[in-house]
Amino acid sequence: SVDSTFMPRLVGIAVFLCALCFFLQGFKRYRNSTAEERQEARRGERATRGGLVRCALCFFVMLLAAICYEELGFMLTMPWLLFSLFCLIEKKEKRNYRLFALLSIVSPAVVFFVFYYGFSMLLPIGILRPLLTYL
Repeated sequence: SVDSTFMPRLVGIAVFLCALCFFLQGFKRYRNSTAEERQEARRGERATRGGLVRCALCFFVMLLAAICYEELGFMLTMPWLLFSLFCLIEKKEKRNYRLFALLSIVSPAVVFFVFYYGFSMLLPIGILRPLLTYL
């Protein structure tokens, strides 16, 4: 039977298969590249260190959200997580803070109510328990 673990498992399997395909494609491209192409790629690695820093910051933000998730709940954790990730991922010159704030507030609320009314599942509500239990 289909239960609440079906979709997360299905998405996890799909993400794993996509990551495996990307890894195999990259490995195949690396093996078929010439020494000159490899040398050029090493020169480009110096320029991508900023990308590694952003990736590390994204990991840190997601780790912090995972730590706070049970205590604060979905409705208080997801808005600042989404806003932080939007700001970290987008380049400085293309950031639209108003759009990021709007999406960061509206999206978790929509997801929360879809899960509550559509799937009859209550996401973790944390310290908002007194307010959200009257829904």
